[in-house]
Amino acid sequence: SKHNSPYSSGVIKGVLTDMVDCIKELLLDGKSVKIDDLAIFGVGIRSKAAETLEEFSLEKNITGMRLKARATGNLSTTNLKLDSQLKQQAEYQKPTTPGGGGSGSGNTPDPKPNPDEGDEEAPDPTV
Repeated sequence: SKHNSPYSSGVIKGVLTDMVDCIKELLLDGKSVKIDDLAIFGVGIRSKAAETLEEFSLEKNITGMRLKARATGNLSTTNLKLDSQLKQQAEYQKPTTPGGGGSGSGNTPDPKPNPDEGDEEAPDPTV
């Protein structure tokens, strides 16, 4: 809700919660669900083979289920990698301010404090 949305975080959370419930229902019904520019959701089933159709049963032959999500549209792996690379390049190309404040790309090393400085005793103001 902080990305220039007129909706409160409660409204957004409610909509997303309802959406998840609907997606779950469709997936359990054996359907795939596509949300543009996000993903295609589906269920993957792991199973052991049965010799015949009559020998097959859910309890014996289904060994697991997985939620699968395949990115679509602007959320593809290729687009994410490109966006990441562009962001990294932008960080490296930021202008540095003279006299420090840069990212350490200058030739002058940072001055190190003199270990002998600061060990002197302050003069006594009463003397």
